[in-house]
Amino acid sequence: MNSTRAGMRGIAPIFIIAVVALFTLGSAAYFSAHSTPAVSEEQRISTSETATEPPKQIVADVPRDRTAALPAQTSDSSAGLRAELEIALRSGGISPTRFKETQREIDALATRGVNVTDLRTLLAKFAVGDATKPAPPTPPPTSPKEEAPRIETRPLWEYDPSQAEKGWYWVREGEPSPCPDPLVLEAPIDVNLASGILYPGQVRGDGPEDFKPHGGFAMKSGDRSVTLRAPMDGYLTAVAKLTDEFGLHYGLTFQHPCGIQFGGGHFGALPPDIQTVVDTVPMKGFGESATEPIAPPYFVKKGQVIVTGLQEGGPPDRTGFDWGVADYRQPNAASKDPRFQELYGYAPWNTYYGVCWLDLLPPEQQTIVRGLPGVDGKQGKNSEYCK
Repeated sequence: MNSTRAGMRGIAPIFIIAVVALFTLGSAAYFSAHSTPAVSEEQRISTSETATEPPKQIVADVPRDRTAALPAQTSDSSAGLRAELEIALRSGGISPTRFKETQREIDALATRGVNVTDLRTLLAKFAVGDATKPAPPTPPPTSPKEEAPRIETRPLWEYDPSQAEKGWYWVREGEPSPCPDPLVLEAPIDVNLASGILYPGQVRGDGPEDFKPHGGFAMKSGDRSVTLRAPMDGYLTAVAKLTDEFGLHYGLTFQHPCGIQFGGGHFGALPPDIQTVVDTVPMKGFGESATEPIAPPYFVKKGQVIVTGLQEGGPPDRTGFDWGVADYRQPNAASKDPRFQELYGYAPWNTYYGVCWLDLLPPEQQTIVRGLPGVDGKQGKNSEYCK
């Protein structure tokens, strides 16, 4: 019995030593596995972003040879998107379709290694169409009076005849964005397809009351499948939808927030996005060309297709469309002439702000267009605007 107890007393220390050794080894393995160098929050975020989006500082985080390999147009695309978003923030937002397109464009830039943090931040500020932007669930309201974000529906520029001395003025908060300088607007069509020019700033009718600030293009053939593209970024702010002796007729008016308006009429077919907007406007009566405002205005990018066909019922030997440009920043030079004021001052919001858009074309297009005949039977190339 005593020998047995002695044997057990000899085994107990050995067992205890083994347990302590195992515990020590286990602890060492555990702390070895969990004692990697501390990672700061900034490093953690940077590491997690690497797998999902480009680093926040491209020059610092991307090797020099990779930075040098980025295509030149990448920075242009990023800068163009940033400019578009900044304009849209000041001018009423963007449509749901454009919101999704912009998301895809930003994602595409991200896959090319561009820092898109600022672009995502700008995009996150929008209210889109009639619904708020995609975002995480809204937190519970802090008070029962909390209101949904307001969607800007006011026009960009207005003219108040009772305050004619003000001229056209910026309606919205803040200041209008600056216009490109120099201001160059490409023709909405391939000018090689034109056979003649309807000059802006002409009397086309029986007297001063028939003065037309807009001009237009006559086309070479009877094909009415003509594509028009926006000459600059802008918003579709007004639409005319009516019938006349030649059938269905659309008129479109666009404004750039800086104060340039462009557009025309005698259009018969539109791309799907523009058609969707136009479908919200009621049809006017026969020959009633008054426009209806679009609220909120619909954004289009420079070069975007805005028309796909001309009015179908026009004379086959006179295929063409109206086209005009106005500059709301200041009255035109013609309006300073007392004779012009006497003849055409009955509608200063219209006659005092039209411009000779031929002067705004790129030089190579100007050469072609000015070489074409003036197609108005009475006035030809005579114009109060084009000198």
